[in-house]
Amino acid sequence: MRRVRRFPARLAPLLVVALALGCGGGSSNFGGNISGGFSQATLNGHYAFLFTGQNSQGVLREGGVLTADGKGNITLGVLDVAQGGGVTSLSFDGTYTLNSNGTGQATLGLPGGDISLALAVVSPGRVYAIENDAFANIAGTLEQQQPLSFAATPRGAFAFTLHGLKGPGSAGVIGSFAAANGNFTGDQDVNLAGALAAPIGITGSFTVPDTSGRGAFNLTDASGATSSFFYYVLSTDQFRILSSDTSALSGRAERQASSAFSNAALTGSYAFGSTGDTTAIGRARAVGRFVADGNGGITGGLVDRVLDGALQSQLPFAGSYSVSAQGRGTMVWQPGSGVQVRQLFRLVSGGRAFFLREDPVQVEDGTLDLQQPAAASDAALNGVYAIVLGGTDASGPVDRLGLLQANGQGALTFNGILNRSGHISQPASATGQYSVAPTGRGVAGVGNLSPNLVFYLVSGAEAYALAAEDGVEASGSLSRQ
Repeated sequence: MRRVRRFPARLAPLLVVALALGCGGGSSNFGGNISGGFSQATLNGHYAFLFTGQNSQGVLREGGVLTADGKGNITLGVLDVAQGGGVTSLSFDGTYTLNSNGTGQATLGLPGGDISLALAVVSPGRVYAIENDAFANIAGTLEQQQPLSFAATPRGAFAFTLHGLKGPGSAGVIGSFAAANGNFTGDQDVNLAGALAAPIGITGSFTVPDTSGRGAFNLTDASGATSSFFYYVLSTDQFRILSSDTSALSGRAERQASSAFSNAALTGSYAFGSTGDTTAIGRARAVGRFVADGNGGITGGLVDRVLDGALQSQLPFAGSYSVSAQGRGTMVWQPGSGVQVRQLFRLVSGGRAFFLREDPVQVEDGTLDLQQPAAASDAALNGVYAIVLGGTDASGPVDRLGLLQANGQGALTFNGILNRSGHISQPASATGQYSVAPTGRGVAGVGNLSPNLVFYLVSGAEAYALAAEDGVEASGSLSRQ
């Protein structure tokens, strides 16, 4: 039986109509002739998901939990939808199919109509997804949960990041807190529509998650403003976040690896990816890399970005950084020409951080990860990769999902599915070429995906990706199966 857990009357008509328009979906097998060892049994257990995108009503953010039985059935699902100044929470059941290549489809049975998701499996623990019907353009990830971590509230030191809408404007947030016995204290940096508050103290409290790993928490800043959120537990080290109040923020929290950081924590070559808003949602996207010397210096910086439809390719930069003992840092990027860029960041560990651009126009934030030495040649990109790209082009919102097969010698094939403003298509298989520089920067040209896909490898298995084209703002990730 499908049950409505919470369905605010002022949002009910809008969502029911949208769901009714969204019924139906595209093909469940869009991986071409690529073979693999996946099956229905690949998805088995508790999963949390987080999606971002838009529909005809504007910015849309979704989170929730579900249980897959390894036999094609979905139970105990809860979908939280943040849009239009409120949140709708719906219970659902459903079904899913998976092909041997890891592509597939999930159908979520919701009041007013079903929603279809196209799936591309990375592993049993991670699945990329986009909307596979006319309801919306959304893209995101399903991640397997560890049920033993549902028994208590988060405990320890965490870094977190949030992005979305708060009031009338865009907001980007990074911060850190220490949690114990259901309560936490910390501080955060906020860019709200270009106005920076950095740092500002925060306090709050968690509820114990339910049996699905879904809980709630509130956060009050030093000004007295309080925000409310759902959180979806992955493990004792990680959880995902979605607003449960009138904001539309989503993000993640990850346990910090140290209680005493320093400049030496940031040492080596890092790849990064960021997304953000200008005067329009999603119009700032970037990928890149830099080298930190462990002593406050930055060299070898490169960034590829699309800003309000204009491509800026391989912009070099150098700079400096500093890290506090709590893992809060500042970073200054000085381009070869142009305006200096200032970033704030919160270290999760020496190999990972969340960052926020300090800018009066762009509300942009992202993550950076330590690159592995092997990510430095064509041979590093070798195997079958699930790839997801979300964003917009001249015709409106567009999401791509599929499988990218690379031979380690510069040749690749793409098979995928496309959602362009709710119109689903499955283009024919396409071939192309790629090259990877010693910096880990790769470039690929392949029809039906992008004539100029730029990616920065974190390792041979993970990369930040950008459709580096004028008039296109689309970015995402690729991960080896």
